[in-house]
Amino acid sequence: MRNSASRLVALVLGTLVLRMIWASSIGLGTDESYHYLYTVHQDLSYFDHPPMMALVAEIGPRLLGGATSAPAVRLGFILLFAGSTILMARLTASFHGERAGLIAAAILNITAYYTAAAGAFVLPDGPLLFFWLLTLERFAAAIREPERPGRWLGVGLAWGCAMLSKYHAILLLPGIAAFLCIEPGTRRALWRNKRGPLLALLTGLIVFSPVLIWNAEHGWASFLFQGGRAVNSGGLKFRPEGPLAALGGPIAYLLPWIWLPLIGILIRELWRIPAGMFQPAQDHAEIGRRLFTATAIVPIGLFLVIACIKPILPHWSLIGYACLIPLLGLAWGSSPVKPGFRLASMGGAAIVFAFIFWIQTQTGIAQKTLLQGMDWFPSLAQNPQVKALTTPSKAAVDPSLDSFGWDEVARELERRGLLDRSGTFLFTGNWRDSGQLGYAARHSKTPVLCYNANDARGFAFWSRSTDWLNQDGILVSMDEKLNEPGGFRAWFTNIEPICDRVLERSGVPARRMRIFLCRNQKLAFPFDRAYGGGVVSRIAATAGETSHR
Repeated sequence: MRNSASRLVALVLGTLVLRMIWASSIGLGTDESYHYLYTVHQDLSYFDHPPMMALVAEIGPRLLGGATSAPAVRLGFILLFAGSTILMARLTASFHGERAGLIAAAILNITAYYTAAAGAFVLPDGPLLFFWLLTLERFAAAIREPERPGRWLGVGLAWGCAMLSKYHAILLLPGIAAFLCIEPGTRRALWRNKRGPLLALLTGLIVFSPVLIWNAEHGWASFLFQGGRAVNSGGLKFRPEGPLAALGGPIAYLLPWIWLPLIGILIRELWRIPAGMFQPAQDHAEIGRRLFTATAIVPIGLFLVIACIKPILPHWSLIGYACLIPLLGLAWGSSPVKPGFRLASMGGAAIVFAFIFWIQTQTGIAQKTLLQGMDWFPSLAQNPQVKALTTPSKAAVDPSLDSFGWDEVARELERRGLLDRSGTFLFTGNWRDSGQLGYAARHSKTPVLCYNANDARGFAFWSRSTDWLNQDGILVSMDEKLNEPGGFRAWFTNIEPICDRVLERSGVPARRMRIFLCRNQKLAFPFDRAYGGGVVSRIAATAGETSHR
């Protein structure tokens, strides 16, 4: 027991240090910069997500005296993932023993998305994972002593915080309901103690109430947006490639050597359900198997169905796979093959992948290699993918360029005296660029807006379009946007170009930066028009293609 505890502490501390190094080595991504602005515009909730992400993003700056560097903003998420590691170990150990718990915690730390993204970046999936696991851990304790109200209060608080993290947490309800359907012994025990589960449900809804209040005040915009992402606006048309994409998409996010055994475990456990669903579990380990299978199959199955009619993002179903990690920890712990070497080699592979991505962010080695290859093999220049990667106006195809150039934009604006200039605001034509600009200019008090009438995301709720009449706007246009600045001429008296530069990364052209002074806004740009019905539907219809969240 003591040996397992010391190994868990070593795992938590070691991976925490590695994650801090990782978080300090690259700038905030597009979604992260936008999410940082939640802390600037504090509210009960937000258009895209509930408020937990903003609360966690505040932890680092508060602990570090107001610092807002990338590692400072990410610190809360890194600490929370350390907690998720401990919870994974505790939850697994409560059903399958400490050896399985330690292995499951290690597996969580070698899955690409959870360890490198959700566990280190300003994304809602980190808080969701922590409070999802906490809900299951508290539920496991509650079903052992269902007559104790305090246990159920803990379940409700944890589930409420999960709901404040990401709307996916609503799937815990059908997941636990599915568990009770296949575990009659626990179902009967809870039926005799109905007040406990009802207390948990009521507590969770009370914790979640700020989100309900915000949505009620804003036409249920957030619920309509996120719900619309699961509905095909073009009607119910079966996509034969959808199920394969939904099951295979998470391969890169989990890494193949984790995904494949998890799928095998899921198939095995689903095969076992019909034979035992009418019989109470024989032991506590069997209860754990049924709980983990039920809470996994709901998100995996739901997004599998949605994928049949609409494209989905690969990470949407990952919380379901996380529920299977305890069973993988049990399997590897029971295997005659010692798990130490296997885990170490897989962890090493994850570190190598992260290092390669870091090299790309710093040097643009992919572009350098392709440009050299084009000198040797001119036919490469005709390949559309190669052309996109080596053209500064196509930065969107290279995620390593997410944060590149925006600090230089802020420095250019400061050199020209355009920051903190009276009667002036900054803006771009899409919410992603406005998020990056807002973070880059965070030390200035100059407002940052998103002038997009179709999809301004949270910017639509952070000010009114009429607030900016008779003021000057500074348009920042990154890369080659054909409608800029022409698309904004009708709203201003005149528009003057003041900067046009190609930014280089390690000597290779990477992005084009253009800045325009838009004088005297004469008409209110409708970025804040009502987010009801059609507008939200249009945003949701394309959200799966245009967002990483």
